[in-house]
Amino acid sequence: MLIREKYREEKAKTKEFGLDSPQNGARMESRGLKWSLVECNPKPDLNDRTASTLVIQLKFSLPWKGYMFRGNFPTRLDDKGRLKIPADFKHEIDRSYDGQFYITSRDGSVIQLYPLKEWEQIEEKMTKLPTLDDTLEKFLNVTSFYGQTVTMDTQGRLTIPDRLRNEFGLKGDVAVVGKLKMIEIRGLEEYTQYVKANPITAADRTELKKMDL
Repeated sequence: MLIREKYREEKAKTKEFGLDSPQNGARMESRGLKWSLVECNPKPDLNDRTASTLVIQLKFSLPWKGYMFRGNFPTRLDDKGRLKIPADFKHEIDRSYDGQFYITSRDGSVIQLYPLKEWEQIEEKMTKLPTLDDTLEKFLNVTSFYGQTVTMDTQGRLTIPDRLRNEFGLKGDVAVVGKLKMIEIRGLEEYTQYVKANPITAADRTELKKMDL
């Protein structure tokens, strides 16, 4: 909540002084996946003291939510196990990532595809933990067992390793499902049946409401 309020406060400040307008020199530069640096110039009618103060103080960083993978894009694996990345996803991958992915499974039942930068953030969190407990050890064993680095080619395709295709029964029609910071790859028929068999319940809606969703 504090982060959200701080973000609103800074956004209100930029509007108050006209700093969000390109005509007043507003500029945003990407600084990684979570932050963007906003550099602005104040309105010309502000007095010199106010203007100089703003120029110094308002080179602040605002949280940048980054791109979120969303939606379901049914497609087909070709005979070589190559997956065509949906155009909406590819556009943002080209803009925010480098085409390197870590493909794995967190639970041994569903394939997850992480932009390598996103997976490296998970690894960084793990290195900062004081001890490697049994749960984390299991997590590392499972994700490493299935894990492999893959690269998207110039045509926006990546190859699902044979072992994963065989293990998870992937062939023909598949669902490419956006899950915020990663993508799930599932058999289309299996995924359709799963969603229909697991509808949102009244209890789920209550929990979602608690999360302000």
